[in-house]
This record gives sequence, structure tokens and C-alpha cells, in this order.
Amino acid sequence: MRTKEELVDQLDELERTSTKEDRKKLERYYGVKEAPALGRVDSLDPVLQCPFDCMHLFFENVIPNLWKLWTGVFKGLLGDYVLDSEIVREIMGETAAAMKTIPAEFSRTLARGL
Repeated sequence: MRTKEELVDQLDELERTSTKEDRKKLERYYGVKEAPALGRVDSLDPVLQCPFDCMHLFFENVIPNLWKLWTGVFKGLLGDYVLDSEIVREIMGETAAAMKTIPAEFSRTLARGL
């Protein structure tokens, strides 16, 4: 787990980058783009006091990245784990059909895919 000091060091390193390309690489590597808004409050440690939760870590991060990996669009990586386009279409069709049974309050649009 990252400490507050490590976060500060990583943010400093981001600020010292000389090109946008280098900054993007570091943002991707560290998983942070800018200082948290509450980071200026000395008594608050955003690393320790902001709990991890299933919604943001898993459903809004892991699952979309896993889908990108399986469909061959994740950060330019290609390999044996990329699903055949026929299988992707089948998954999308079944997912779209399943969405009809989920109340709108509990779901999001599939307009951009999974």
C-alpha cells in the first residue's frame, strides 16, 4: 500500500517530467494524475483515510481494464488472452439482453460497451 510520503514523491516526480508523453507514462505507472483535493489538509492522510470500495476498485477499474485486455485494446497489449471477435459479440449480446432484467437505478448504459 502507498504511504502519504510516497504519494507526495510520486506527485513531485510527475511535476518534474519534461514531456507530456513521460508524464502520461508516470500517471499510468503510479495510478495518479494529480494531488487529491483534500491533500492540502495536513491532518488528513488521503492514502489511509479514504477506504477502498468494491464499486470503484473492481467495477469501475478492474472489470473495464480486464474487458479491454480481452478485446485487445488495453494499452497496446496483444496476446493469447484476446478473445475472438465472435465471442465478444456473443458476450455483448447476452449482456445487453440481461440488462433488460436489471432495474435502471442499478445499471448504466452499454452505449460504449462494457
